[in-house]
Amino acid sequence: MSRLCLSVLALGLTAGIYAQTTIATGSIQGTVIDPAGAVVPGAKVTVTGKSTGQIIHATTGNAGSYNSGALIPGQYQVKVAAPASGPRN
Repeated sequence: MSRLCLSVLALGLTAGIYAQTTIATGSIQGTVIDPAGAVVPGAKVTVTGKSTGQIIHATTGNAGSYNSGALIPGQYQVKVAAPASGPRN
């Protein structure tokens, strides 16, 4: 009986060691402003990983800021599409 308990304990400790592995991440953060220097809330931000092709979408908040969330290290392209401002003639 005690041999079985030790085997299960050893297996549990091994699984715990593998679960502790972490991957380094970063994020892309910024503030979208217009040519006059005013913040742009509601702008659509697209972050694309150049090597992975992963696409992350974000929208700027009331202060014009955005955050991509966790990203693996690499090169990324950031594109911004601002919302239409007011009625067009």
